[in-house]
Amino acid sequence: MIADSISAAGGLNILIEYGYDGTAYYGSQVQPDKPTVSGAIEDALAVLYGRRIPLCTASRTDKGVHARRTIANFPAPAGYGPKPGEVARALNAYLPSDIRVKRAMRVSAGFNSRRHSTLKEYRYYWREVSEPDVLESRYRAYFKERSDRRLVAEGLESVCGEHSFERFCRRSGEREDYLCRISKAEFKESGSRCEIRIAGDRFLYQMVRRIVGSLYDVGCGKLGFAEFMSAVSGKGELPQVSVAPACGLILWKVYFAELSDEQNNSYE
Repeated sequence: MIADSISAAGGLNILIEYGYDGTAYYGSQVQPDKPTVSGAIEDALAVLYGRRIPLCTASRTDKGVHARRTIANFPAPAGYGPKPGEVARALNAYLPSDIRVKRAMRVSAGFNSRRHSTLKEYRYYWREVSEPDVLESRYRAYFKERSDRRLVAEGLESVCGEHSFERFCRRSGEREDYLCRISKAEFKESGSRCEIRIAGDRFLYQMVRRIVGSLYDVGCGKLGFAEFMSAVSGKGELPQVSVAPACGLILWKVYFAELSDEQNNSYE
């Protein structure tokens, strides 16, 4: 739809790469009467172009989830507004400080951020201490019990590959396909701090937070390792599903084959 409108209007398809602190927002997608990341960007676009322009985003995030580097595109009217190379600076002038556009560029008329991403990477951060650190609490979740890190790491390894993650998402009667292909799943620890890095072709609603919550439960003995493995294989249900807090989740990066530069298509 966006490509068709660009062709019809003779305008440009502009890609923006941006990041945000999601603490103050009800997710990334526009919602009526609620502050959202896309809503704030579309407000800024309206100032630049004198009209409301729909934003096509590569990935959706929930309330309180952050993004370090994600991508969206929009149809810019022909002969109006800033040049593509000046869009990032112009948008940042009208955006709140917790949303920053890193760069903007012209892409082909058929490019669609939602359909053409090849890989998405998320990172989840938490700390296992009795009380949270106020300087970390916006970007790191806190769990009071010490987990068995070996079990957490072993459980995470089983997530790699193609699986049906129906047990690790908020299910919808409209969805028939829960298959996701996970190409990277790494666990890192340093003292009380833990981190999970996970990359795949797509992610379901709350999937990463449910995987993290379930793995932590495995590490604390609240969920059996065999039960977790059975749920990953699609053969068994989870007796309980813990959803890790949103603040620890960051959409780290979205990759595109069309953007062939090293910055977009190599792990960092």
